[in-house]
Amino acid sequence: MTRATNSGHPGAGQFATSRRGGVSMNDIWQAQEAIGKRATPSMIARYLGRSEIDVRSLMTPEAAT
Repeated sequence: MTRATNSGHPGAGQFATSRRGGVSMNDIWQAQEAIGKRATPSMIARYLGRSEIDVRSLMTPEAAT
């Protein structure tokens, strides 16, 4: 798997998202399995080289209106 060129910086995945397409729940589940049970959205974002905002938006269900 390729990593973002800016993977060591705080905004690591923000540019990777535009280069590689969106993040899917399948990607998130695979990252959770690789990291372990205590995987947080920020840990998953770092592992995937994506922005934490993208990961959180998929992991957090939207409020029902």
